[in-house]
Amino acid sequence: MTNLLQISQTIFKTRIHVAIICFFLYHNILYYYLGNNAEPIHLIVLLAFAIWNLALYLFDRAYDYNKDLITDAKDALNIRQAQWGIKIAITLTFFPIILLFYFQYPIIPYLCFVPLTFLYTLPLTKHNIRVKNLFLIKNLYSALFIWTLPLVVILRYYQGFPQSIPQLLFENYYFLVFVLMGEIIWDFKDVEADKVHKVQTLPVVLGFPATRIILLLLLIANCTAFYLQTGYINYPVILFFLLFIFFATETTPVWCYHLPLLLVIADNVWKFIQFRG
Repeated sequence: MTNLLQISQTIFKTRIHVAIICFFLYHNILYYYLGNNAEPIHLIVLLAFAIWNLALYLFDRAYDYNKDLITDAKDALNIRQAQWGIKIAITLTFFPIILLFYFQYPIIPYLCFVPLTFLYTLPLTKHNIRVKNLFLIKNLYSALFIWTLPLVVILRYYQGFPQSIPQLLFENYYFLVFVLMGEIIWDFKDVEADKVHKVQTLPVVLGFPATRIILLLLLIANCTAFYLQTGYINYPVILFFLLFIFFATETTPVWCYHLPLLLVIADNVWKFIQFRG
């Protein structure tokens, strides 16, 4: 039981579960794009981008381990883990190049994402200005460049879809907005640490009431647009967002923020098994 708990803590600390979500979620989105035909999906490509996703989040966690110590010491890396985390993250960033080259997939589309691994976290100027410190930019950056754009690049350059990058981005607005909302909600738990480190998140700058109103409006607009387009409403997803919008605060236990991610993993792994079966 102790070993299982330690393994679980390691998975959460290093954000391995987020990379797992990346792999299975991308697969299932591609499955629907391909008209329920799972055979042409290039799993090696999905694995490569999931590894990149892990590298990015691990680097961010390791670089800012002292900030996480303020938010939740149990969920934070210690200094030795952070040192190793940075080395592993850098290695993982370049591993997909070998993977794609070996299996004869294009490398250039992936190379565009290598700088994004570090630009999110590292200072951009001598005044220590970082993307993740900028008001709203940090959330948009994550939703667009870390989650939606990789999916679009896979669709365009690895799955051979004829649409342009802007067109594919527009077609995936539903996914982008939900990721944006998730990023904003995730900032709820870090309010105190973000104030100390001068990270300008929506809850820090606007406060919880205004942020909740913005999230509610985004949820209504996104779900309405998607319903008018497809006639489909994802009630479980809406329920989870509503619960977090109305009840999550900086004192909400960290495991509560991880719970939806675990449910997303379970749901998408189950769909993956059904699609590949």
